[in-house]
Amino acid sequence: MSFLALRAELHVVHAHQEYNAITLEHLGVDVDAIEERSLALRRQGLDRLLASLSVAETRPHLVLGPPKEVILQLASREGIELIVMGTVARTGIPGLLIGNTAERILDGVECDVLAIKPAGFVTPVTLTHAE
Repeated sequence: MSFLALRAELHVVHAHQEYNAITLEHLGVDVDAIEERSLALRRQGLDRLLASLSVAETRPHLVLGPPKEVILQLASREGIELIVMGTVARTGIPGLLIGNTAERILDGVECDVLAIKPAGFVTPVTLTHAE
């Protein structure tokens, strides 16, 4: 069954937060050039992802800002019913189970969230059975 058959819209979001521009400017770094190149690379990656999907209609969003804030605002504004997230980066204890961005989003949205681990992921958590 397709998204169109379900009358659903597929929003594909890439939210990213750039470096601390003020600090970089004090170091003499051309922040505008870095941000322009970063945006171009992210756009290319998003375009490749969209081309690989077998979905006719998508609404891409390439947004500068903290992922948690961007995703929460978009979900609220667009009436999103399901967020599907990849969970790649993991740090700290919470990151062992779900991923920090996904963990942060869970508390702020009213819709369902489906977190997908990358291929080959092996959990560092082991279960023991009480006798």
